[in-house]
Amino acid sequence: MRVPDTLLHKTFMINLNRNKRTLSNIQTQLTTQSRVNKPSDNPLSNSRIMRMQDQLSGIFTYKSNISYAKSNIDDAILSMEGMEAEIQKIQVQMTQLNSAIVNEDLSSFSDSVDASLEILLDLANSDFNGSYNFGGTDSGTKPFYYDRTNNRVEANSEHLGGERIVKISSNIVQQYNITGMELFQSVYSQNGNLDSTLGVGVAQSTSSKVYDSEGNEYTLNLDYSKTADNTYDLEYTILDSDSNIIDNQTVSDLKFNSTTGNLESVDGDSLSQIHIQNTGNNIDFVIDLSELSEKDTTTNLTGSLNQKADIFNTLIALKATLDSGEKPSEDQVEMINDFHQHLLNKLSKSGGVSNKLTAAEEILLNKEFQISSLLSSEKDVDVAQALLDLESAQYTLDISYHISSMILPKSLLDYL
Repeated sequence: MRVPDTLLHKTFMINLNRNKRTLSNIQTQLTTQSRVNKPSDNPLSNSRIMRMQDQLSGIFTYKSNISYAKSNIDDAILSMEGMEAEIQKIQVQMTQLNSAIVNEDLSSFSDSVDASLEILLDLANSDFNGSYNFGGTDSGTKPFYYDRTNNRVEANSEHLGGERIVKISSNIVQQYNITGMELFQSVYSQNGNLDSTLGVGVAQSTSSKVYDSEGNEYTLNLDYSKTADNTYDLEYTILDSDSNIIDNQTVSDLKFNSTTGNLESVDGDSLSQIHIQNTGNNIDFVIDLSELSEKDTTTNLTGSLNQKADIFNTLIALKATLDSGEKPSEDQVEMINDFHQHLLNKLSKSGGVSNKLTAAEEILLNKEFQISSLLSSEKDVDVAQALLDLESAQYTLDISYHISSMILPKSLLDYL
């Protein structure tokens, strides 16, 4: 059987071009240090590489989130540790005040309390990287200010209770702040549910105790009256120890979601907190309705108070007592001790958050190492083997060029 020369030429050129492509691919792999540089190189391997690169990209994002959150919570912990040291100083002074050697001049104690108040306020307004640690979700606004005209420390934002959250894995989010509301303000948390089956105008009531900045006790009555489906008015009444009404207000339009039963808005605002202030009696607290719901079951309302009064106005009241030449009452000393324990609890909570973030970061580092190893085995070039393959491909191409000089037909250009 006779093989035409044109077939030999064509087959040779196919092999020659294949050798060139092989050499070019090896050179590209050595340059990029990757065995897969386009999907057609290895579709299956390319799919694995893209999936692992997406996983690594997510890990880098979560690590960045954790680093930012951990820096924030650690700075807040430093501020709270400073507060704890200052509260301990006040507790020592309260003990000294009960000593027999203390004379009638209490001005030095008053000055010391005033200095501690200033330090606590500075720490409460501490910031990290441009964000106030205890500012809630309004992190760009200083949380508290000292109204010296009325001799009160006031909240400077309605969002002190806002929780800052960060995503630390594909399905886990973590709060990384201690809110100014939970740490410094007196918060009455309303829990339980209202009965949605009751008719319009029917009141559902609960009662609890609240306190002023000197520790005096008052009664707080809350009456929820249905005005329409999933809508209520809240009337709150504050009574003194003699059952005299010292404050009575109505908050309109508490709206609940008809499907979930969760509280959606209060008087048209998505905030679920009601800030109650009665300056005449030094009462200042927040009603938190975020855990209140509506269900088609019997009314079940419970409530709890995180602390009797905010520490700032407690210290202002303490200073006023000392300035009048009187020693602090047992209620005032107890409120300072209660805040100290409250502060320790928040420090413990913050430490737990910091430890959780650290543990999550370590898990991500291990996962990053594992995925990077798999990606390397899938993608990276074995340089030593590639150099041998390059040398072999170059030799094969050189031989092909030599053979081509013998079998390919000459043209006039070869003789010029």
